[in-house]
Amino acid sequence: MKKRRLFDEQGRIFGVISVVDILAVLVVAALGLMLYMRFAPAGDSGSGLQGGAGGADALLRCEFLLSGQRDYVADAIEVGDELYFPGSDTLLGRVTGKRTEAYMQVTSTLDGQVVKMPTEDLVDIYITVESAGVVADGQCYLKGNQVLLKNTTVSFETRFIGFSAVLKSCTYEVTG
Repeated sequence: MKKRRLFDEQGRIFGVISVVDILAVLVVAALGLMLYMRFAPAGDSGSGLQGGAGGADALLRCEFLLSGQRDYVADAIEVGDELYFPGSDTLLGRVTGKRTEAYMQVTSTLDGQVVKMPTEDLVDIYITVESAGVVADGQCYLKGNQVLLKNTTVSFETRFIGFSAVLKSCTYEVTG
């Protein structure tokens, strides 16, 4: 009786398939899965929260900060403006309030002190946004996909300007 070896002289398992071929197939499969997980839109994967499926529909009131902006950015954002995801027609909400404050820049003085000084040509813009969203497990989700945590950066577009803003506070009222 002839004894069969696990690997033959050419590196094939039981003389049938190469170990290198198996490793190549596994690497390609892992890369394909990784690319799918990285680039698949959240809305297409079915992972977005919806009211009644782990979350409750809610009206979100969030205050965002645009720090160190030029005056023309503040002029381009008006109360009543509709906000959209960049490059899409997905309505996120409306600007319901806006205020500006002098931008305080941190700088060193000649004697070595670090102080905050106002700048003439920059402002901090605070906007209040009302949006439909979902609340689940104490977390707010904008349009069911983007979690809103303090200091989260969210990108918006209006008819005239696109910008990113940092979330400072968010409250909600359950509507459904």
